[in-house]
Amino acid sequence: CSVQARSQIIAVAAGEYAPFVGQKQPQYGVTAAIVTAAFKSQGVRVQYDFLPWKRGYHETQLGRYAATFPYLKTPDRESLFLYSEPIYTDRFRLFVRKSQLGHTDWTKKRLCIPLGYDTTQIQGFTSANGVTLERPPEIGNCFQMLVHERADAIWVSELVAADTVLTLFGPAAQTHALNIHVGNENHYYLMVSKTLPGADAWVSKFNAGLKQIRANGTYQKIVEQFGGS
Repeated sequence: CSVQARSQIIAVAAGEYAPFVGQKQPQYGVTAAIVTAAFKSQGVRVQYDFLPWKRGYHETQLGRYAATFPYLKTPDRESLFLYSEPIYTDRFRLFVRKSQLGHTDWTKKRLCIPLGYDTTQIQGFTSANGVTLERPPEIGNCFQMLVHERADAIWVSELVAADTVLTLFGPAAQTHALNIHVGNENHYYLMVSKTLPGADAWVSKFNAGLKQIRANGTYQKIVEQFGGS
Protein backbone atom coordinates (compact mmCIF):
# COMPACT_ATOMS: atom_id res chain seq x y z
CA CYS A 1 0.00 0.00 0.00
CA SER A 2 1.13 3.54 -0.63
CA VAL A 3 1.79 5.91 2.23
CA GLN A 4 -1.23 7.93 1.22
CA ALA A 5 -3.57 4.93 1.23
CA ARG A 6 -2.66 4.21 4.87
CA SER A 7 -3.52 7.67 6.14
CA GLN A 8 -3.27 6.67 9.84
CA ILE A 9 0.06 4.84 9.47
CA ILE A 10 3.29 6.48 8.38
CA ALA A 11 6.28 4.45 7.19
CA VAL A 12 9.54 5.92 8.49
CA ALA A 13 13.14 4.87 7.81
CA ALA A 14 15.78 5.05 10.54
CA GLY A 15 19.26 3.74 11.28
CA GLU A 16 21.47 3.06 14.29
CA TYR A 17 22.75 6.05 16.28
CA ALA A 18 22.51 5.21 19.97
CA PRO A 19 21.02 6.58 22.12
CA PHE A 20 19.19 8.86 19.69
CA VAL A 21 17.73 6.04 17.62
CA GLY A 22 18.29 2.30 17.34
CA GLN A 23 16.36 -0.92 16.98
CA LYS A 24 17.55 -2.23 20.38
CA GLN A 25 17.09 1.05 22.26
CA PRO A 26 14.14 1.52 24.64
CA GLN A 27 11.28 2.93 22.53
CA TYR A 28 13.82 2.90 19.66
CA GLY A 29 15.71 5.80 21.25
CA VAL A 30 14.93 9.31 22.42
CA THR A 31 14.29 10.85 18.98
CA ALA A 32 12.08 7.92 17.94
CA ALA A 33 10.10 8.25 21.16
CA ILE A 34 9.53 11.92 20.33
CA VAL A 35 8.53 11.12 16.74
CA THR A 36 6.12 8.42 17.93
CA ALA A 37 4.51 10.71 20.50
CA ALA A 38 4.18 13.64 18.10
CA PHE A 39 2.44 11.59 15.43
CA LYS A 40 0.33 9.74 18.00
CA SER A 41 -1.06 13.06 19.21
CA GLN A 42 -2.31 13.57 15.64
CA GLY A 43 -3.85 10.10 15.35
CA VAL A 44 -0.99 8.63 13.29
CA ARG A 45 0.88 5.41 14.11
CA VAL A 46 4.53 5.16 13.05
CA GLN A 47 5.89 2.04 11.37
CA TYR A 48 9.71 2.02 11.67
CA ASP A 49 12.04 0.21 9.32
CA PHE A 50 15.68 0.09 10.43
CA LEU A 51 18.04 0.24 7.48
CA PRO A 52 21.66 1.25 6.77
CA TRP A 53 21.71 5.05 6.81
CA LYS A 54 22.62 5.41 3.13
CA ARG A 55 19.83 3.09 2.00
CA GLY A 56 17.22 4.68 4.28
CA TYR A 57 18.18 8.14 3.07
CA HIS A 58 17.99 7.11 -0.60
CA GLU A 59 14.68 5.26 -0.29
CA THR A 60 13.12 8.17 1.60
CA GLN A 61 14.37 10.54 -1.07
CA LEU A 62 12.57 8.38 -3.67
CA GLY A 63 9.35 8.48 -1.64
CA ARG A 64 9.40 4.80 -0.60
CA TYR A 65 9.28 6.00 2.99
CA ALA A 66 7.38 9.05 4.11
CA ALA A 67 10.15 10.32 6.37
CA THR A 68 13.52 9.69 7.96
CA PHE A 69 15.30 11.09 11.01
CA PRO A 70 17.30 12.36 12.93
CA TYR A 71 19.26 14.53 10.50
CA LEU A 72 21.12 17.81 10.68
CA LYS A 73 20.42 20.52 8.11
CA THR A 74 22.78 20.81 5.16
CA PRO A 75 22.31 22.68 1.86
CA ASP A 76 22.35 19.41 -0.13
CA ARG A 77 19.65 17.87 2.00
CA GLU A 78 17.53 21.02 2.01
CA SER A 79 17.43 20.84 -1.80
CA LEU A 80 15.82 17.38 -1.62
CA PHE A 81 13.82 17.30 1.61
CA LEU A 82 11.39 19.33 3.66
CA TYR A 83 12.43 19.72 7.29
CA SER A 84 10.26 19.57 10.38
CA GLU A 85 10.75 21.76 13.42
CA PRO A 86 13.74 20.53 15.48
CA ILE A 87 13.15 17.18 17.18
CA TYR A 88 16.06 17.40 19.59
CA THR A 89 18.89 19.78 20.41
CA ASP A 90 22.23 18.08 20.95
CA ARG A 91 25.01 19.81 22.89
CA PHE A 92 28.63 18.81 22.38
CA ARG A 93 31.06 19.12 25.29
CA LEU A 94 34.68 18.33 26.08
CA PHE A 95 34.93 15.31 28.37
CA VAL A 96 38.05 14.69 30.44
CA ARG A 97 39.26 12.49 33.31
CA LYS A 98 38.09 13.74 36.69
CA SER A 99 41.69 14.59 37.56
CA GLN A 100 41.69 17.14 34.71
CA LEU A 101 38.67 19.18 35.78
CA GLY A 102 40.74 22.32 36.39
CA HIS A 103 42.55 21.98 33.06
CA THR A 104 42.72 25.15 30.94
CA ASP A 105 45.77 24.77 28.66
CA TRP A 106 44.95 22.79 25.51
CA THR A 107 48.21 23.40 23.64
CA LYS A 108 49.42 20.28 21.83
CA LYS A 109 46.88 18.07 23.57
CA ARG A 110 45.26 14.92 22.11
CA LEU A 111 41.56 15.17 21.34
CA CYS A 112 39.58 12.03 20.50
CA ILE A 113 36.76 12.25 17.94
CA PRO A 114 35.56 9.02 16.26
CA LEU A 115 35.71 8.52 12.52
CA GLY A 116 32.56 9.73 10.80
CA TYR A 117 32.01 12.67 13.17
CA ASP A 118 31.95 16.07 11.48
CA THR A 119 34.80 18.14 12.96
CA THR A 120 33.93 21.41 11.20
CA GLN A 121 32.62 23.11 14.36
CA ILE A 122 35.75 22.37 16.36
CA GLN A 123 38.38 23.23 13.73
CA GLY A 124 38.95 26.70 15.15
CA PHE A 125 39.67 25.26 18.59
CA THR A 126 41.99 22.52 17.34
CA SER A 127 43.90 24.85 15.01
CA ALA A 128 44.36 27.57 17.62
CA ASN A 129 45.79 25.10 20.14
CA GLY A 130 47.74 22.80 17.83
CA VAL A 131 45.59 19.90 19.01
CA THR A 132 46.22 16.40 17.63
CA LEU A 133 43.10 14.49 16.64
CA GLU A 134 42.77 10.82 17.50
CA ARG A 135 40.20 9.11 15.21
CA PRO A 136 39.27 5.59 16.37
CA PRO A 137 36.25 3.84 14.83
CA GLU A 138 33.86 4.09 17.80
CA ILE A 139 33.06 6.53 20.60
CA GLY A 140 33.62 3.74 23.12
CA ASN A 141 37.25 3.56 21.95
CA CYS A 142 37.63 7.25 22.79
CA PHE A 143 36.46 6.78 26.37
CA GLN A 144 38.77 3.82 26.86
CA MET A 145 41.66 5.88 25.47
CA LEU A 146 40.80 8.74 27.80
CA VAL A 147 40.66 6.56 30.91
CA HIS A 148 43.99 4.92 29.98
CA GLU A 149 45.57 8.36 29.32
CA ARG A 150 46.05 7.82 25.59
CA ALA A 151 43.87 10.88 24.93
CA ASP A 152 43.42 14.12 26.87
CA ALA A 153 39.79 14.83 26.01
CA ILE A 154 36.82 13.72 23.94
CA TRP A 155 34.48 15.98 21.98
CA VAL A 156 31.06 14.36 22.03
CA SER A 157 27.41 15.06 22.74
CA GLU A 158 26.19 15.00 26.32
CA LEU A 159 23.61 12.29 25.64
CA VAL A 160 26.00 10.01 23.74
CA ALA A 161 28.60 10.46 26.49
CA ALA A 162 26.12 9.55 29.24
CA ASP A 163 25.01 6.43 27.38
CA THR A 164 28.57 5.34 26.53
CA VAL A 165 29.96 5.91 30.04
CA LEU A 166 27.09 3.96 31.62
CA THR A 167 27.63 1.07 29.21
CA LEU A 168 31.40 0.95 29.70
CA PHE A 169 31.85 1.83 33.36
CA GLY A 170 28.46 1.56 35.02
CA PRO A 171 27.25 4.22 37.46
CA ALA A 172 30.80 4.91 38.71
CA ALA A 173 31.69 7.46 36.03
CA GLN A 174 35.39 7.95 35.42
CA THR A 175 35.00 10.99 33.20
CA HIS A 176 33.47 14.43 33.51
CA ALA A 177 32.29 17.21 31.18
CA LEU A 178 34.13 20.51 31.29
CA ASN A 179 31.96 23.57 31.83
CA ILE A 180 32.87 24.98 28.43
CA HIS A 181 31.14 24.59 25.06
CA VAL A 182 33.14 24.18 21.87
CA GLY A 183 31.03 24.49 18.72
CA ASN A 184 27.35 25.23 18.21
CA GLU A 185 24.27 23.34 19.28
CA ASN A 186 23.16 20.67 16.83
CA HIS A 187 19.48 20.50 15.95
CA TYR A 188 18.10 17.19 14.68
CA TYR A 189 15.11 17.07 12.34
CA LEU A 190 12.64 14.77 10.65
CA MET A 191 12.91 14.97 6.86
CA VAL A 192 10.25 14.32 4.20
CA SER A 193 11.17 14.02 0.54
CA LYS A 194 9.94 16.80 -1.72
CA THR A 195 9.01 14.11 -4.25
CA LEU A 196 6.43 12.58 -1.90
CA PRO A 197 2.82 13.60 -2.68
CA GLY A 198 1.43 15.41 0.33
CA ALA A 199 4.88 16.09 1.78
CA ASP A 200 3.80 19.46 3.17
CA ALA A 201 0.84 17.86 4.93
CA TRP A 202 3.03 15.26 6.68
CA VAL A 203 5.45 17.92 7.88
CA SER A 204 2.59 20.13 9.10
CA LYS A 205 0.98 17.21 10.93
CA PHE A 206 4.25 16.30 12.62
CA ASN A 207 4.97 19.90 13.60
CA ALA A 208 1.50 20.22 15.10
CA GLY A 209 2.07 17.06 17.12
CA LEU A 210 5.50 18.23 18.25
CA LYS A 211 4.01 21.52 19.44
CA GLN A 212 1.28 19.66 21.32
CA ILE A 213 3.61 17.27 23.18
CA ARG A 214 5.88 20.17 24.14
CA ALA A 215 2.89 22.05 25.56
CA ASN A 216 1.45 19.13 27.54
CA GLY A 217 4.78 18.04 29.05
CA THR A 218 5.15 14.75 27.17
CA TYR A 219 8.25 15.96 25.34
CA GLN A 220 10.10 16.89 28.55
CA LYS A 221 9.20 13.58 30.18
CA ILE A 222 10.68 11.68 27.22
CA VAL A 223 13.90 13.71 27.25
CA GLU A 224 14.35 13.23 31.01
CA GLN A 225 13.65 9.51 30.68
CA PHE A 226 16.67 9.23 28.38
CA GLY A 227 18.95 11.25 30.61
CA GLY A 228 18.58 14.62 28.87
CA SER A 229 17.60 17.93 30.40
